[in-house]
Amino acid sequence: MIFNEFTNTMDNHILGIKRENTLFWKLWCLTFAFDKIEKEYSNYEIIKDCYQFLWEINDGENKDINLENSQLDSIEKFSDIEYGDLDDFDVSECAVKEFINGADVIIRDLKKDQVSSGGQAIYLIPLNIVDIILQDDDTDILDDDGFNTPICLNEVNAQLKLSLELSHNNRKFSFSDRNIFRVTM
Repeated sequence: MIFNEFTNTMDNHILGIKRENTLFWKLWCLTFAFDKIEKEYSNYEIIKDCYQFLWEINDGENKDINLENSQLDSIEKFSDIEYGDLDDFDVSECAVKEFINGADVIIRDLKKDQVSSGGQAIYLIPLNIVDIILQDDDTDILDDDGFNTPICLNEVNAQLKLSLELSHNNRKFSFSDRNIFRVTM
């Protein structure tokens, strides 16, 4: 498989994800970014609070959610200057950008009470980070060699498996499933 084949396949797979599983899907993709952010990052606690709050929403732990006055506001108001200063080629800082962009998609959908799979904006979050990791070895996910590296194939296979699982399974997926099908490296 090559990158374009994968994106075409995933574009079809995400259309089948059941409505009740779409928030989990988006958070599962966002988890990859969250796990790559260094804890020493100056705004790590803001990101961590948002991440935990979104999982509480998914898991139904927070029944009285006021999305207008929540931990989510800090992500929406993230400083453009600070965001612009993040290095696109540093894994942790790229992960911060990917997290903010993905969380913003999720938050907008939640506030509009919309349900969408998030499209490529969501499932490419992990692959954008993998691409930065691969660039240290002078390759990228658009090259056949880069796409077929273990780190890339592990993520691609996990996404393919999970997207099918979320299309067919009626069980409730929660925070404890946040790394389902992923091989940690």
